[in-house]
Amino acid sequence: MPQESANYQLAKLIGENDFSTLFHQGAKDSMYLGKIAKGVVLVVLFNKSTTLGLVRLRVKRAVEELNVVIEKLFEKL
Repeated sequence: MPQESANYQLAKLIGENDFSTLFHQGAKDSMYLGKIAKGVVLVVLFNKSTTLGLVRLRVKRAVEELNVVIEKLFEKL
């Protein structure tokens, strides 16, 4: 991720190197992004009937599992 990005600058302000997840809330729908290995990003779109807590829990598990898959995939390239 380029160091000029807004997210990088926000992370830097609070003493972090980067954010591994981002959340954007809209009027009807929301977006949750999770960083995976090798620059791959998981994007989850959800509406108000789904709680952020549930999304965070599921994304955390998915990122852990996908990290293994993506790493193995890149080893074969």
